[in-house]
Amino acid sequence: GSEETKQQRDPPVVAVVLMDWLIYVAFACVPLVALLGILGSLWSSERCLVSKCLVARVENWSLASLAGMLATLVMVLLISIFATETGYVNSTGHACGMAMFLTLLFAFYKFGFHDLVQMSREAAWRIHVTLGLMTLVMGLAHSVLVFQKLGAEVVFGHVPSVFGLVSLLLMLLGSLPAKFLIYDHFKVLHFLSLIGLLFTIYHMIEAAVRHQNLLTILTAVVNCAVLLAYVGQRSYVWAFARKAVIRKSEVVAEKDGEHIFLYLSVPGFNFKVGQWTRLWIPSLSSVAHPFTLIPAEDDADVALFIKVTGAFTQSLAARLREGHLERLQISLQGPFGRPRSPRSVEGPPVVYVCGGVGITPCLAESKGRSKGRVRLYWAVRSEALLRRVMESLELDELSCVKLRGRQEADESITAWMEKVAEQQASEGQWNGTIFVCGPKSMSDEVRKAVKASKMSGVKWHVHTEEFRFLPKLCRPDRVDGTIPTKVEGNPSRQEV
Repeated sequence: GSEETKQQRDPPVVAVVLMDWLIYVAFACVPLVALLGILGSLWSSERCLVSKCLVARVENWSLASLAGMLATLVMVLLISIFATETGYVNSTGHACGMAMFLTLLFAFYKFGFHDLVQMSREAAWRIHVTLGLMTLVMGLAHSVLVFQKLGAEVVFGHVPSVFGLVSLLLMLLGSLPAKFLIYDHFKVLHFLSLIGLLFTIYHMIEAAVRHQNLLTILTAVVNCAVLLAYVGQRSYVWAFARKAVIRKSEVVAEKDGEHIFLYLSVPGFNFKVGQWTRLWIPSLSSVAHPFTLIPAEDDADVALFIKVTGAFTQSLAARLREGHLERLQISLQGPFGRPRSPRSVEGPPVVYVCGGVGITPCLAESKGRSKGRVRLYWAVRSEALLRRVMESLELDELSCVKLRGRQEADESITAWMEKVAEQQASEGQWNGTIFVCGPKSMSDEVRKAVKASKMSGVKWHVHTEEFRFLPKLCRPDRVDGTIPTKVEGNPSRQEV
């Protein structure tokens, strides 16, 4: 080794310094984005640029979320391509550490980053999945480079390296089978990802102790802090779950399926209109299931309207038919989510477009209002669900309810929206909000109608609730829940 050969072999100092600063900037961006989200939620209006960037567009992704994901991807890739004295081993490790703490940051149920930036839980889970895939790709690249640089004998002889490899395998096993498993099984298997994260934390701490530089120490500290916060909020959710007692229940079987109407007394459980809960019944399932909260009457505190679709709801329906419900242990976790009260612009009432059991958010919203009728377009197959809802809803004269797709006028969503727009225009109301809760085809039709039709000059803001948390490539087809979404390739169960 001459000095010239050494300079050719070592990476440029400028590249290493630039990589360090990129990581520092990425860490600093997290509180900055939180601050911008808080300020944006305080100052935004329906017609300002900030509000337009937050509206769901492509596959329910907003422009703000897409821009954030693109910026994160570029940042992670830039960090990974700057070589250090060990080639790309350290840079890909740093990139993986950056993506990993961001992934966990969007996995919180309560007190999470999504709450700071006023983001829905649904949008946060989509970001969590996308960042998780990014983390797995970077982890795979890091592992391949480590084996290439050090060799298998050295890797398997070094405990921290073995821990890093085990963590990657656990995360892969806990994430990739999502498409092929039902909700209950996937939630249990996904716990392996958290165990894998613990192995990764050990790997990071060892690297920080070994290298003793600010970058590795900062990466380890931030990931440890986010993990502790995540475990803390999950512990809080379980510790403050409320015991529930069934006051009244009914299981109605019809040609198109079954529905469960559950009325619970839950002392100490307070929620706001538009929030949801996780229903946990240990004797039926090892995991809790999400359902929309509906204010109840009489001696009950909470009502749940549930469509029977998967293993959990089928077991629940069978258990309710058996009776002796006083022996059934039930608890409610939460409540979760920000209250969904989509305010319309300049005062006009919110217009609802719902499909099937997707009526539950509308029902909760209507019960939370002291006065006023609901303007609703609802396509429903269940007569039992129709009866229960109509007992609580007071509809205005423009509302349209289609039972099993048959209505005297058989009015389409587009035709109905044009009629509503004409009515609002005659009343001098030129702006409004459409709350959509139904299959993706329904929300697509609403957006298409808003763009294609003149709507008598009325400008609509479309607010959608589809509860499609996972991308198409990793979305399980069998999920129990109360919000409708289309199930591809299974015409016998069109709503989940």
